[in-house]
Amino acid sequence: MKIFKKTSPLWTVVVAVGLLFLIIQSFYIDHNYAETQDKADFPINKTIFFTVKEHQFTIRKKGFDSLNESLKLWEYDKKEDNVYLREETLMPTQFTPLMVIYDRGQDTYEKQENMIPVSSFPFSFKNAGTSLQINQVDKKGKVYFQYQDKELSLEAGDTYRLPYFDGFRLKMVTIKNHGLFDSKKFRVQKQGTYVKKVDSKSIEIQADSKVDNAELIYTNGYKLPKLKKGYIVSYSFYKERQGNGLTRKVLTDLKVVDIPKGN
Repeated sequence: MKIFKKTSPLWTVVVAVGLLFLIIQSFYIDHNYAETQDKADFPINKTIFFTVKEHQFTIRKKGFDSLNESLKLWEYDKKEDNVYLREETLMPTQFTPLMVIYDRGQDTYEKQENMIPVSSFPFSFKNAGTSLQINQVDKKGKVYFQYQDKELSLEAGDTYRLPYFDGFRLKMVTIKNHGLFDSKKFRVQKQGTYVKKVDSKSIEIQADSKVDNAELIYTNGYKLPKLKKGYIVSYSFYKERQGNGLTRKVLTDLKVVDIPKGN
C-alpha cells in the first residue's frame, strides 16, 4: 500500500495565509466618498500619482532590452520622487488632481502603456475595457476606484495587489497610490540640438520632435556644461506656472550625448 508523505506545517500556513489574503481582497469595499467635488477643494499645483501595473507570468522571451527601453514612455525615480514622461502633452496642469499610468505589461514586442491626466470623475479607460474606473479623489490624496468589479480605495502610499487568471494566463496587478506630488515633480525627458544662450538665465534647444522653432528653457541657476551650437544634448524640464497665467519651462537636467564633427 502506498504511504503518502505528511504535509509540512509550513506549507499549510502559507496556503492558509494566501487564501485569507484573497478572501479579504475579494470582499473589501469602500463606498465612502463624495460623488461630486469642486476643483477649489483640491490643492492647486498638486497631483496624485497613481499607477496600475499588470504582470503576466510567462516563459516567453520579452524581446531585446534596447527595444524594450525605446518602447518605454515613462519612468519613476523613486529616490527623488520624480516622474519622467516622453510626451509633453501628458503633463498635468495646475487643476489636474490625478495622474494615472496604466501599464498593461508587454506581449513579445508590444508594450501597452496609457498615461492619462484625469480632471473629472468618474473616469473609465476606453481601451482597458470596464476593468478600471476612478470614482473620486480627496484633498488628502486618497483615491476611490473600481477594479475587476470591486469597490476599492487607497490612501497615499498604499498598494493593492491581486493575482488572477485571464483565460489560461496567470497575471498579477499591482495598484499603488504614490500620493500627492508637486507639479514640478512631473518632468519631460527629451533629446535635441543646442542652439544658443539667450541670456544669463535662458537657453534655446531644438528638440528632435519639433520641426521649426527652438524651445526656450529657463535655466534657473542650473550649472550648464560647456556647450557649443550643434551639440546633441539630453535634457529634462518641468513647467513652472506664473502669476499671470503663463508657464515657462525650467531646466532640471542637461548632458551632452554627442558632439558633431567640426565642433
